[in-house]
This record gives sequence, structure tokens and C-alpha cells, in this order.
Amino acid sequence: MMHLKKSLQTIKSKLAKNEEILKHLQKSHPHLAHLSEDQILKYFNVQSLHELNGHMEQIKKSQELQVDLTVQKKEVCTCRDSHGEIKDLYDSEVSAKEQIATLSKEKQLRLGVYRCPYGSGWHLTKG
Repeated sequence: MMHLKKSLQTIKSKLAKNEEILKHLQKSHPHLAHLSEDQILKYFNVQSLHELNGHMEQIKKSQELQVDLTVQKKEVCTCRDSHGEIKDLYDSEVSAKEQIATLSKEKQLRLGVYRCPYGSGWHLTKG
């Protein structure tokens, strides 16, 4: 009898966890609320609710990372040159180096490239 109680308790715990997974999914993806458990598993291309839960955790981490990156990109660059002017900002190291090539020919300047300390892009520096 004790063994049967433990087995029933294990099943009950698994069912509660599965229900929690489905409720969380329906809350975060309301457009899927009308689907059955099997349809949801097919939608996410997984075999079990346990696998779906792992998939949802990966999505959550990915979204958190995306939010972090978005916040970092929204940081305002306040870098200034030696004259107190706001520095030009280049979105990639490649575009900054292309500008160096142009300026080197036009003005005979020796310039370098460095990443903006605010993570907003790239700046030129006198080398």
C-alpha cells in the first residue's frame, strides 16, 4: 500500500508540473491557449512536456539576453574629442577603418580605431 501511495504521489507531482508548464506557456503565448497538449508539442516540435519546458527555458534566456543587448545598444555615447566635440560614431570596426583609409588619403592623418566604452560602436583616435 505504501509503495502505491508513493507511485500515486509521483504521478500527481508530474501532472501538476505538466499543468504548470502548460499554464506558463498559455500565459506567455496566448495565441496557443486553444491548442491541445499534443498540438502544442507538435507546434514546438518536441516529444514531451519536459522537453518543452527545456525549450521554453532556452527561449526565456535568449529573450533576456536580447533585452540586455538592446539596453546596451541604447546606451548613449558621450565620448568627446580633444576639442570637446562629440566624437563620430561608426557602427562597425570595418566602417571605422574605411573612414581611416579615406582620411589618411585626404588629410595625411595617422589614425587608429577603438571600441566605444559605452558599447555603442567604434571611434577613431589619433595614432
